[in-house]
Amino acid sequence: MEARNQDRLDRKPPQFVILWHSLPSPPEGSFPPLRSSHFDFMFEDGGHLVTFEVPRMPIPGERLRLIRLGNHRVDYLQLEGKLAPGLQGEDRGYVTRWAAGTFQCLRQSPAKRIIELTSDRFSAQIVLMPKPKIEKLPIDESVIQSSHEPETELILPGSNPLATPLESHETSVKQNSLPHNSLPSRMLPDLRSNDLWPEVEDWDMYVSRWALKEKNV
Repeated sequence: MEARNQDRLDRKPPQFVILWHSLPSPPEGSFPPLRSSHFDFMFEDGGHLVTFEVPRMPIPGERLRLIRLGNHRVDYLQLEGKLAPGLQGEDRGYVTRWAAGTFQCLRQSPAKRIIELTSDRFSAQIVLMPKPKIEKLPIDESVIQSSHEPETELILPGSNPLATPLESHETSVKQNSLPHNSLPSRMLPDLRSNDLWPEVEDWDMYVSRWALKEKNV
């Protein structure tokens, strides 16, 4: 038991970094870039950094939309300066480290993660909420009756034996078909409570506390 507790004490908390990513302005007369300058929130997870693009620094009490980017190398924890050109030789701008420190997950559920951030510059508590896409289930065409088919008598078990053929047919159609707007939805992907960083593109961040620290003079 003592060895287990000591191992827990020796284990370093994961690190995070917030980078200001300044992207170059487009050449005169060209279309603006798809992405503009932004902040990158990066959280250490094993051998990589889980990264979110944030349009600006959050304000306490507001809900801000995040975009999940591809995982970055842990080198970005210390990286500052001009970035290497892209695959097509494009200018990727430069990054400036705004803040860095450690984080811990205080509470976790499929709907949200409460994260405590600690650094020399500020302390904060944020709530990260993955927003999986809603996808309609496919329509089963076999249960949708064609309007060109002649009406035929179809009496279901338990139906009224005195009903007319038309009434029986309407009953069967009601029981065996669903309008498109009533089809059930499903959320993709399946968010498991033990998965801290599910592969979801859109997230929301709510800042419950954000306190800047005064630097010692």
